[in-house]
Formats: sequence, C-alpha cells, structure tokens
Amino acid sequence: LKRRPCIFIKPPDANNKERAISWIMGEVYDNISEEELNTIIEKAEKLFPEKFEKEQNILINNIFTLPVGISSSQAAARAILQFAKTI
Repeated sequence: LKRRPCIFIKPPDANNKERAISWIMGEVYDNISEEELNTIIEKAEKLFPEKFEKEQNILINNIFTLPVGISSSQAAARAILQFAKTI
C-alpha cells in the first residue's frame, strides 16, 4: 500500500485515547472551514515526508505485518486458536 498524508478532524465529543493511535499519522484539527481545506491539504502533503511518513510506516507495519515464514491463512488460524483458548 502507498502511504499518504492524513488529516484528522476531531469531533467535539472525541475521547483522545480512542483515536490517539491513528492521530500520530497526521495533524489533528478541532474544525476546518471549507476555505481552509485546500491549505490544510497542502500543508499535510508538505509535512508528510519529514514528520508523519515514518510514524505511519511503523504503525502500519506493527498492525498489518505477518510473522515471517507463515501464510496469511496460518496466521489467521493461530489468532483464532489463541482467541478460542481465552473463552
């Protein structure tokens, strides 16, 4: 997957802990007017390589990377088995 710049608009009742993991991948705004949107998108594109690309790569690799040497099916089967042992 190609990594891309992100912006986040914080809902008024947002719980920061719920969103903190994704919010490290781009600037977070309380609100954005229609007039500000293009400027904010341009800013995100400029900041991405130096400020957010590394964080995005780390986060995505930690969440979606499979262990080396096993297939997707094997990894899924192991995850299901581990979960089944907890119930």
